Amino acid sequence: MIRVLISIVILILVAVGLKMFNFFLTADPSKNTYYAGCRILNSEFETVRLLSSARLCLPLADGSWIESDNKSYLKKMGPDGDQIWSKTGYYHHQFNLFSEFGLLTLRLVKKEFRQKKVLFDEIAIVDLNNGHDIKVLSIYDQIQQNDSNFNRFNADPYYNSLNAYDEQFGTNWVNAHLNSIQSFENYIVVNDLYQNSFVLDQNLNFQKFASFSEILKKRDLAVHDLQLLNKDTYLVFKNFFYYSDTESTFKIYMYQGDKIVFEFPIVEKDFHTSSFSGGVQKLQNSYLVGFPFKEKKVYKSVVGLISTDGQWIKKAVVDFRFQDIKLLPYANFLKLNKIK
Repeated sequence: MIRVLISIVILILVAVGLKMFNFFLTADPSKNTYYAGCRILNSEFETVRLLSSARLCLPLADGSWIESDNKSYLKKMGPDGDQIWSKTGYYHHQFNLFSEFGLLTLRLVKKEFRQKKVLFDEIAIVDLNNGHDIKVLSIYDQIQQNDSNFNRFNADPYYNSLNAYDEQFGTNWVNAHLNSIQSFENYIVVNDLYQNSFVLDQNLNFQKFASFSEILKKRDLAVHDLQLLNKDTYLVFKNFFYYSDTESTFKIYMYQGDKIVFEFPIVEKDFHTSSFSGGVQKLQNSYLVGFPFKEKKVYKSVVGLISTDGQWIKKAVVDFRFQDIKLLPYANFLKLNKIK
């Protein structure tokens, strides 16, 4: 009897040990999988699955995904690549999960404003099951309703020569340049290129404009992928020399209030040419970063991991362009997804 009990205890300990071993394997960055655009990348940043030829993709837990061409449609595709639903609209830059059933999106709409055809953003929470809008916040409507919370956006439109919006809308006049949307607890952070970024609650009610360190305010603009990490800590990706002929570069910052608590790169050897976009994600013991750049008139992208003490852990160049890169949070995604 004692031998049987000892054997059972040993089996339990082995099982627990294997479980812990698998946990540490999962936590090991060398086992990570990422998604950039519509590509799934392994820990060496090699493409192991191409979900679609679309511009933007968001993998889902069951092997399905959301995709957009960044200008004319938003779709949900099943694990086998079958279309579940589709809707028209200029969905752009980034979308992220809000809840088990909700998707956070940015979309452009054309409005008459100050005697011009002007593009305004809408923040829409879309139902993952059917593609219907759950809630929508229209910046244009808030301006028309004289909502004082959006006074910063009640300004003369500007001409955006960097985007060919006229192909879709017949105008390049814009009200703002929103480029990322992410949730944190019960809040939603919407980023604007020129630091008119704001925080909403889960019902899309305005809470506040996002704070920026004075150090960032004094530097060149071009803010991408702003994230709230806790109550007063933000993570942001920035491009420099956005409108200059000078070779541009990137920086990532994490800051609390007006204090910069992490900055990269700092020394010249760590810099790299960057183009007009990019993204960053705080992982357990590192920062994941990715951004496009031009080489001999051809777009490529840099992907890499940066240590918390500001050193490149790993860096690679890939032969395609994407907006940003994120950790794939589903261990079984490649098994459940049937695209080959």
